[in-house]
Formats: sequence, structure tokens, C-alpha cells
Amino acid sequence: MATRGLSVLALVTIAVSPVIVHSEPSAAGSPRFHLCDSFVEAATLGQSTRVPEEWFVHVKLTPDGASALPQFTRVHLGEAAQVLVASSLLVEAKVQTIVDSGRIQSSPRPKASAEVLAELLASPPSAPCGAESPAAQQGAAADTAGASSA
Repeated sequence: MATRGLSVLALVTIAVSPVIVHSEPSAAGSPRFHLCDSFVEAATLGQSTRVPEEWFVHVKLTPDGASALPQFTRVHLGEAAQVLVASSLLVEAKVQTIVDSGRIQSSPRPKASAEVLAELLASPPSAPCGAESPAAQQGAAADTAGASSA
């Protein structure tokens, strides 16, 4: 297994990811892609040079992750989708193109939030992993609705 690490990059120029752009809220039931231990090689923090209060988490995927993400983005082109680690949202955006770079970047967030997310990515869970099936999403929504009505 590849060694994962967390490092901080100060004053990094943030380039727009060629994969997912324009963070937009999605409707319930949006496609979800989960990052897990077999998909994450490394996570680094980067600070925006344009808006110093904004931080990003840059994720380098393993070969398995770099193979799974393009399949997910190909299927969901033009749709709002979410990428998560554990239950934490890395990015929610409209898929503009197939992401095949083996890298993904979080939505901008405050430094403390980015640090928490980067720590999760330094030791991600083994499951869930990859694309979440619509049936699993519907089951989770039913569980939540049942719990809130109880």
C-alpha cells in the first residue's frame, strides 16, 4: 500500500481543476463518489493566493482511485455530483468533463475545515468506496426520514 501523508503548501496558486468546476448545490439524490483508503495516495493543503481566507485540499489518487473516478465522471457528465470522504463533503459540483488526472481538489473552505478534511484523507476509511449506488442513497434517505419521524 502507498504511504499517505499530509503536507501544507503555503501560498499555492490555485488552478481550476479540469474535472469539476463551479461549486453548485445539488438536489437530494445526487450521485456520490466516496474516497477510501485504497483510492487516496496523499492529501495536501493549499491556500488561495486570491482569497487568503480560502483553503483547498488537493488529493492525489492511487491507480485504483484514478481508474474509478473517470468512470464515475463519465457516467455523470452534466450532473451535480458529490465527492466525499467518510461523511464529509470534499466537493459538490457539476461535472463538466471526465476527470482522469488522478487528482481532485476540494471546494474552498476556511483553514480549520480544510485541516480536518485533510486529516480524514490522511487515514481514510476502507468503506464506503467508489460510486454510491442509487439504491444505497434511497436507503439512507429512508433511514433518515424514518429516524426524523420517530
